[in-house]
Amino acid sequence: MNTQATFPTTCWPLVRSAGSLDSEERRETLEDLAQRYWQPVYGYLRRRGMDADDAADLTQDFLARFCQKGKFCEADSERGRFRTFLLDSVKNFASDAWRLNNTQKRRPPGGWVRLEAAVLEEEFSFQQTSIPPELEFDRNWLRAILTRSMIRLRSHYLEKEGPVLSAYLCSRLSGESSAHEQNQIAGRLGLSDEAMRKKNQRARELLRKLVIEEISSTVRGPQQVQEELNSLLHAWQADAR
Repeated sequence: MNTQATFPTTCWPLVRSAGSLDSEERRETLEDLAQRYWQPVYGYLRRRGMDADDAADLTQDFLARFCQKGKFCEADSERGRFRTFLLDSVKNFASDAWRLNNTQKRRPPGGWVRLEAAVLEEEFSFQQTSIPPELEFDRNWLRAILTRSMIRLRSHYLEKEGPVLSAYLCSRLSGESSAHEQNQIAGRLGLSDEAMRKKNQRARELLRKLVIEEISSTVRGPQQVQEELNSLLHAWQADAR
């Protein structure tokens, strides 16, 4: 099973290696890291009261400066969670009045940080206007983990089971399919109800495994995985009103 085809599952070695790579390979590595973490950064800035354009500009500026100045490479897995490291970094960055008032537009043609306000805002919504920025950051961190895990799950089932079952299992896990649709897919593929039940169960188990792998890549060691998962679930369920 190749569940690592789309995203590497070890973030700390990726972060540490970025400073020693050749320029082109380093650019690709840093772009990967930026694309992984734009969502929590943007959500945090929006919750601080910035409008969509200003938050997009500052997210772009933060990720560009953070990567270009090697800040990713300063991250140390011995200090604990990468989530905490990045949140502290964006807090410091956003609190600097000079940066807030002098944000540079970093959208060069073909540039490696490819973030646009419309794309960022599509992933963001003000469902709770009173939510603290830190809570928004943590919730978006979990969303990003789930998104990467679902992409890897979809890739796995697309290769092993084909597009029909892959699409169904992912929609089932996302709560977007019904029992009627399950019966239709089972009939189309010639599968019994029991066979479909087992495939659903295995897909849930695999998704959990992938989520754990994604979390494992951002903490110091196995002992922190459950602690990090509990912290993120607590943030997801918190009532911020």
